[in-house]
Amino acid sequence: MGFASSLLMLGVVPQLLVAAHVLQARQSVSCDFATAANNGDTCASFAAAWGITEAAFAKLNPGVSCPGNLIAGSERSHHDQGRYYVCVGVKGGSSPPPTTTKPASSAPTPQMPNTISNCKKFHKVVSGDGCRAIEQAAGISASDFAKWNPYVDAACDNLWLGYYVCIGV
Repeated sequence: MGFASSLLMLGVVPQLLVAAHVLQARQSVSCDFATAANNGDTCASFAAAWGITEAAFAKLNPGVSCPGNLIAGSERSHHDQGRYYVCVGVKGGSSPPPTTTKPASSAPTPQMPNTISNCKKFHKVVSGDGCRAIEQAAGISASDFAKWNPYVDAACDNLWLGYYVCIGV
């Protein structure tokens, strides 16, 4: 069983989807997705679990020395309220965390996390997209868009390029 599968079974994946709004200089300033590091975690284990290369992980976390263990409480990770975080993705980047919602077999992939399961119409996010423009083009309300795409925040600044959002049920 892989690292991500273990996390999913333990029910901690939703807890790991934390916005990295408290960053130190040694982390990427454009970090949008951070996750807790535990003693024994390695650059390689994070890279594999989050679908990025070890080189990309190191670039997102300039203060981390790869290879090696990420030791909670060390200079290799960021401490915030008793938890230690490392960056695993950037805004508009191609390294978002894995989703916990499995799309229907006929639904396009990849989808933003937590997209409703009964979605019938989708829009693929492209550069320059914003929620309002997507809503207007699809003829849907902002409240429906938010209900169908609960991971997308109110500021609509966390759309992932190349991922699908729901625009109709």
